[in-house]
Amino acid sequence: LEDKSAERDRVQAESAATLAGLEAALAKQAEEKEVLAAQIEQANEELSAVRASKQERLSVLREELAESRRQIKALEDDTQVSQSKLRELEMERMKAMKAEAARKSEEAAEAARLREAQEAAGGAAKVAADGAKKKPKKKK
Repeated sequence: LEDKSAERDRVQAESAATLAGLEAALAKQAEEKEVLAAQIEQANEELSAVRASKQERLSVLREELAESRRQIKALEDDTQVSQSKLRELEMERMKAMKAEAARKSEEAAEAARLREAQEAAGGAAKVAADGAKKKPKKKK
């Protein structure tokens, strides 16, 4: 009976030791679980913060892109207006050049007419002078 009692005590002691070991392991696992849960929570918070930061940065970049596109559009519009004005000015310059050329041509033609008229007048004066020289003087 003593052997059985000692065996039972030994088995109970082993069972108690095993139970204590299992409880200690379970407590350790519970602590590890809590640590892991805290780490997961922290990682999730950091991930949320990173996502929010990325969304904010993306929003800012989209706004900057939209503003850049508006500026490009405005510059393109200004360029079109400037090119249109430049074409108009070029057309006016060409008209002015043609008008100047026509004026110079008319001035040259007028100068040629004046020269011809002067030459004709000079020729007529010479003929008249020559005619006056050839006229015999009247005798008295």
